[in-house]
Amino acid sequence: MVSVMVCDDCASLLDFVVRAIAEFSDFKVVGKAASGEECIELIEKGNIPDVLLLDVSMPKGMSGYEVAMHLKQKLPIIKIIAFSALTDDLATIAMIRFGTKAFVVKGHVVADELAEIIRLVMADGEYYPPKFRYNKSKIDEIKKTPIPWLEKIKPEEMEVIKLIANDCPQKQVPDQLKISSSLMGKRLNKLFKKTNTHNAIGLINFLRKVGLLK
Repeated sequence: MVSVMVCDDCASLLDFVVRAIAEFSDFKVVGKAASGEECIELIEKGNIPDVLLLDVSMPKGMSGYEVAMHLKQKLPIIKIIAFSALTDDLATIAMIRFGTKAFVVKGHVVADELAEIIRLVMADGEYYPPKFRYNKSKIDEIKKTPIPWLEKIKPEEMEVIKLIANDCPQKQVPDQLKISSSLMGKRLNKLFKKTNTHNAIGLINFLRKVGLLK
């Protein structure tokens, strides 16, 4: 029997997916988590699933990217299936980079299809959205290639753009964070470089596209 854990910050969807998975006799739901932190805590306490269905965009705490990064380093035996509303290839590429075996777009598969994807992953297969037309050699290259917008962004840099995205005027950001205007500008410029954007609006749009902001 395949043990499955589900992590999603949407409570109603989390419960729905858990119920759907539990309907299949060859699966056993061994845990559900409403945040990345809770997911890691459950696993570190010894509740180690065969498969983790993992939401990607969870901006209030650890993102799915961070959970996948952590598990790739600590417990690569867990097979991760990204289960996300994100449709941009950048999100798929990032999750592949950190060990995800499949990327399922919410609302694009029914329960029977999700079950088949879990079985495929357990048989060492991989699954990606049909529009993601990358061959095996390209996928192998992705796994080896660092992603600046994901691996080099620092928490203190994200603090700046999160305030701006939540309608805090840029002039007030330094006071909110108790930093100088010069330091705020430096952090923004670093974010622009790492995301290949040129202004705050473009940066916010990019971070929302990849699920790091809502």
